[in-house]
Amino acid sequence: MMFDNTPLTAEEIVDHCRALTHAILEIQHPVYREILLFILFERLELLNLTLEMEIPKE
Repeated sequence: MMFDNTPLTAEEIVDHCRALTHAILEIQHPVYREILLFILFERLELLNLTLEMEIPKE
């Protein structure tokens, strides 16, 4: 199956962010960098939401 709809763990999202950050630092083309930055921003938002769900509200 090409698409897995299983929710990502926080660790998996962190791995995505690290890979995107590495790619952004290595790629010089401004359009590609902007696209990767947008995807990184989305992943960081997802990480924030995932971590908020894991922390019990008092």
